[in-house]
This record gives sequence, structure tokens and C-alpha cells, in this order.
Amino acid sequence: MPVAFERLASFFKANPAFDCVLLASWGTGMGVDPNFYYYSGLDVDRATLIARNGETPVLIANKLNFEMALDDFPGESIEFEPGEYASTLAKYLAGCKRVAIPKSYITASFYEKILAAAPAASLVNATNEFLRQRTRKDEAEIEKIRRAAVLSRKAFELLDVKEGKTEREVQNEIYSLIHSCGGEPAFRATVAFGDNARYPHAHAGERKLKRGEIALIDWGAKLDYYNSDQTRCVFVGEPDAEQLKAYEKLQDVFKEVLPFLKPGTPTKEIVKEYERLLSDRGLEPPPHNLGHGIGVEIHEKPYFSESVDDVIVENCVVAIEPSTYCKSFGARFEDTVVVRKTASVI
Repeated sequence: MPVAFERLASFFKANPAFDCVLLASWGTGMGVDPNFYYYSGLDVDRATLIARNGETPVLIANKLNFEMALDDFPGESIEFEPGEYASTLAKYLAGCKRVAIPKSYITASFYEKILAAAPAASLVNATNEFLRQRTRKDEAEIEKIRRAAVLSRKAFELLDVKEGKTEREVQNEIYSLIHSCGGEPAFRATVAFGDNARYPHAHAGERKLKRGEIALIDWGAKLDYYNSDQTRCVFVGEPDAEQLKAYEKLQDVFKEVLPFLKPGTPTKEIVKEYERLLSDRGLEPPPHNLGHGIGVEIHEKPYFSESVDDVIVENCVVAIEPSTYCKSFGARFEDTVVVRKTASVI
């Protein structure tokens, strides 16, 4: 059985109340829904996956991608003609009573199409169920993320951060290096110099790097659909003592957080330890969380917040980013971490 179909079987086993999963790769305006890729194994747009419990999954595709679907999809591929999508959807949803959909990844208009196609079915938002399953990575997924992280770090090692360069020049250079190393940027890189670094998601602009000031660079690579996420701070010339000290403290916090990342540990407990570590070093807590899960999306479960009930599971992969921000600068240290029995940088 293909890996993607094994994932569908596992979903139904863990969520027996559902008799169907419906995922689409069109209508979102954001490319392929990561859940669609995860459960179909396909990177095609304008397609719909219908998986009924215990039956061979069906892929409904238009003429643009039907031949690709025939070649790559191990289930049943159905081509629909212009104007026949709604009736085709209704045919393959007939008899379904409880359909799992990811409301967080579809448009309101597509939701209305599903309602019209299956008026007797109960459409249930299964976003959390999908994310929960994606939290635990298999070995192939971990290897893809590891390769993305290695590629990302290689690109950064080649990056030439020097006095007089603008934030935008450095941003474009890290993009180019990621491409030249064989990947693609995982997200819009943050490049912020001096007091611009006090904004966690600063937009790169025309500010030039001055000698001695901090340069915060948050970047990541995507390879084979899986992502990495890193942040480093660098200095040109003699660094400002306060800024350098803050960055060194954050690196220490990063190392000391890792032992708390153990399977079965609620993330809110790890957040408390993280806040204690920051306080012990006299660092201001940041306006964002300690980190996040990472995989086919940059941000996925587990989430690190006192307001969520997520738990660390074995074989999850997370980005850990201790940070601090003040009026004159900001600092952050981040790396991608795999949790087995213990946690380690991937």
C-alpha cells in the first residue's frame, strides 16, 4: 500500500466516526493544501481527493492534470468535463454521512460546493485531526527535513554579510544560495539590521548594515516538500557588548531547553521552563512562542503556548527559537530539532 494511503487508513483507524475524507488542491489561492499532499502523495493543482473508509481513494482531476494523475496516483483517477465538477463530486460523495474536511485550508466558496454536492452529509472540520496525525513523522519524513536543514545551513555558510549591504540584498542572496544548493526558500526570510531587529517579522528594506551592529537573519529551505527553519545573528566588526551578550544567552537557553523536549511532555510545561530560563538571564520574554512543529508546513503541531494542550510525541520535529526584543535591537537563535527519546538538532 502506498505511504499516503497507509496514512489514510491510519486516519480512519484513529477517527472511526468519519466515513470519508475530502481534500482539494484548488480554490485556496495558496497552492496545494499540505493535507492533500500528505494523504495523496501528489503535488497537482485543480484536483480533489475523496477517500471513503475501506475503499480505494479516488482522485477527481480536470483535463489539465488528468494525465499526470493517471501516471502518479495509485488509486482511481476520474476526469471531469467543464461544468461537470459538481455532479462528479456528488456522485463520489453519495451515501457519505460524516465527511472530514480541513476548513482551515479551503475557501468558503469551495465549502459551499461540497454542501451542495452532499446535502445529506455532515461536513466536519478535521483540521486538528489531520495536524495531530502529521505531528509524528516517519523516518522518510525526518530524513527529508534533515536534508532541508543541512541544505539551509550550507546556504547560510556561503552568505556574505558585510558592512554596507542592504537588508534586501542579503535577503535576495540567501534565496539565491538556497536555490543554488538545490532547494527553494521555505518562507519569506527575515533580514533585519540594528534596531530593525526588534521587530520579530521585520520586512527587509534598504537599510545598510553598519559596523558593529546586529544582523538578524531568519531563513529556511524546502526540499522534497519538507521544510527547515533557522535563525542566526551575526556581527560585522566589533559587536556591541549588550547585543552580543544577549545573543550568547539565547544560545545557552536553546541548549538548556532541549532536555525538556521529551515524548509525553505537555508543551505548556516546556514554555514555563523556557520563561524561567529567560528570566534567570534577565532577558525580556518575546511576543511570540518558543517554537512550533515543522514538516510539510513551516508551522504545524505541536504548538508551544500556555493556551494549548499539545504534547511532545516521539518522532516529532520542531523549530525552537528563544528570542528577546528591546527598544534598540532584537536577538533570536533558532534551529530545527528532532525529538526521539531525547531531542537533538537535526
